[in-house]
Amino acid sequence: IQAEQIVRRLEPFREFLNVAAQSSGKIVNYSSVAREVGAHVPTVQTYFQILEDTYVGFLLPHFHRSIRKSQLAAPKFYFFDNGVKRALEGSLDSPPVEGTSGYGELFEAFVIQEIRRLNEYRAFDYRLSYFHTKNQAEIDLVLSKGKETLLVEIKSTRRISEVDAGKLERLAKDFGPGTRAYLLSRDPHAQKVSEVSCMPWQEFIH
Repeated sequence: IQAEQIVRRLEPFREFLNVAAQSSGKIVNYSSVAREVGAHVPTVQTYFQILEDTYVGFLLPHFHRSIRKSQLAAPKFYFFDNGVKRALEGSLDSPPVEGTSGYGELFEAFVIQEIRRLNEYRAFDYRLSYFHTKNQAEIDLVLSKGKETLLVEIKSTRRISEVDAGKLERLAKDFGPGTRAYLLSRDPHAQKVSEVSCMPWQEFIH
């Protein structure tokens, strides 16, 4: 009830939905969003919480072995469905074009959405997060549970790149024992590139 009252009272919420859709899949900058929609940072944080509480979207925290330290870094935000995201940003009339960055972002979001659904449906109990270094290196998804850590890089390409696999392998070395690295793509051929398991995204999910 309180959340509904906040939305009714604050006019920037409609504009916030458009901004949130355009920045879906990116690291959340609460100050930047607040400036765009003309609201205070705490209000914007409440807006994101409302979307999460109503299952419209979810926050993906930054990975850290300590949950407390993980919460200190900015999260990413994803809508639960790409169709909702595209409707809110007004891009439904512009089909995504394969090979573009927009296509890659939608594919990445779709795979993360599916992995998250499967994790909840089958009660695997993995903690989902992303990883980002000061040097701008990034891992799209980290699945962690106890001493087990799965690093997942997602590419929309139809053919895997050994360069991408190499980058993931180098990052994986910093995670220690019990870490497995996966490169998911639309390449139909599964293969092992050094210590990285490259496979079709469907194979990982099923």
